[in-house]
Amino acid sequence: IASCLVGSEMCIRDREVEVTVELPTVPPTDGDGNVTIPEGTDEVQGDGWTAKKDETTGETTVEITDGTNLGNTTLNCDQITIGSAETSTTVSNITTNADVTVASGSAIEGGTFSGNVSGTGTIEGGTFSGNVGSEVKINGGVFAGEIPATVESTKVTATGGASINNIQK
Repeated sequence: IASCLVGSEMCIRDREVEVTVELPTVPPTDGDGNVTIPEGTDEVQGDGWTAKKDETTGETTVEITDGTNLGNTTLNCDQITIGSAETSTTVSNITTNADVTVASGSAIEGGTFSGNVSGTGTIEGGTFSGNVGSEVKINGGVFAGEIPATVESTKVTATGGASINNIQK
């Protein structure tokens, strides 16, 4: 019996098995959209994003390298980086209270952002209540915070009978 078991165990052990693992499409969050990192780890990776928690400061950051799957997602954390020197990333329809850095070649096409926005990327649209850094290119959006004095003009579109009042720079 023992030699029979050893032989069957070897057959099972030496067998090749193909396994497909699907990465999560959005960072893990609680019911309020706060990014959560599981106990016992300081980093979680998914399909186009990496979430990290600094054990010393407790700050949570999310780096987005592919915004395809993040539509209609709330990501509350301390810092979000969109794109990198190696990746051009476009993000739309996320809601966040984080400070956001947009890398060169990357863009925000829409969403609601209540933190500050910095970097050398582009804002194409969205609603922003924080301040926007002077290096960010602005092509559209709604801004309640400070926008850089270097912004000379931006495209404003009104549709569906909407009116525009009190435009100021």
